[in-house]
Order: sequence, then structure tokens, then C-alpha cells
Amino acid sequence: MALSVDRYRSGLIEKDRSERSKRFESTAAVKLQKVYRSYRTRRRLADSAVVAEELWYVPLMFLYR
Repeated sequence: MALSVDRYRSGLIEKDRSERSKRFESTAAVKLQKVYRSYRTRRRLADSAVVAEELWYVPLMFLYR
């Protein structure tokens, strides 16, 4: 009887570890996605700033010709 209880508890512990591992992997994946999304946002903002700067000079160059 005691042996089967130990096996049952062992199975629960393994299941708990497995669930925690899956949760950790899921949390890590979400965190990675958020970091990459913020990186893309910063790149887009930087690219749009460069485009805006380039477009700003077009009318100035036209005026000073």
C-alpha cells in the first residue's frame, strides 16, 4: 500500500514539474515576443525619423536653388 502511495505522489510531483516547465517555457516565449516587438517598433520609429528628415530637406533644397 505504501509503495503505491509513493508512486502516486511521485507521479503528481512529476506532473507538477512538467506543468511548471511548460508555464516557464510559455512565459519565456511571451517575453521574447514582447522584446522582439519592441525592437521592431523602435526600428520603425527610427526609419520613419530618417525618412522624415530626408523629406524635410527636399523643400529646402528647392527653395535655395
